Order: sequence, then C-alpha cells, then structure tokens
Amino acid sequence: MNDGINLDTEIARKLFRHVVLMEDDGTVFVLTKDTRERFPLPKYSTDVKTAYEVITKLKSVASSFNIKSNIEDGILKWEVYISHDKVPGISFGAISDELPKAICEASLKFLDVVEIQD
Repeated sequence: MNDGINLDTEIARKLFRHVVLMEDDGTVFVLTKDTRERFPLPKYSTDVKTAYEVITKLKSVASSFNIKSNIEDGILKWEVYISHDKVPGISFGAISDELPKAICEASLKFLDVVEIQD
C-alpha cells in the first residue's frame, strides 16, 4: 500500500471507526460500523473535499483546529495544528505541500492522544 492509502486507512479506522478490508485484487473498501454498508476507501489524504469530512468530525472534539499556508523556498506549504483542552499547551501538527495530507497527519497525531467518543 502507498502512503495515501495508509493514511486513508488509519483515518477510516481511528476517526470514523470503519472496518477496512482489502480484496485479492488490491481493492480497498470500508464497512461502516453501524450499517455495514460497503463503499470504496475515501481519499481523505488526497482530496480536499473528503479531507473536510475529517475536519468536521474533529471539530466536535478539538478545542482548536488551525490551518495556515506558508511559502518555503518558493513552495507552498500547509500547516495544520489541532489542540484539545485535555492536553493544555500542546498542538498536534503537520506540514505538507498537500493540504489533505497535512490534515490527515495532524489528525492521526491528535487521535494517538485524544480518544474520540462515538
């Protein structure tokens, strides 16, 4: 699996609590926790619209969710920082030249420390 699929899989499992499965041909899909509906693995780490679903889900528990852009050596970089009152003074962040990837990486760091209740 490539980095994108790995990030997408971890977001699907840790944040959305989906079951992620791979077929023999390499096709990756998810089963929703509640209905067991089957659908293709969302591209959280490569599609801005889908990454917004991650932001929406985390905004219900995070005390702040900040996104900023920065030009570094002529390249646009995205910085994403998420914080929670449970861990005062610490932000979980990521920097990438791709906004969806930065959102997913920062979210996974956040989810390693802060548990999401269903």
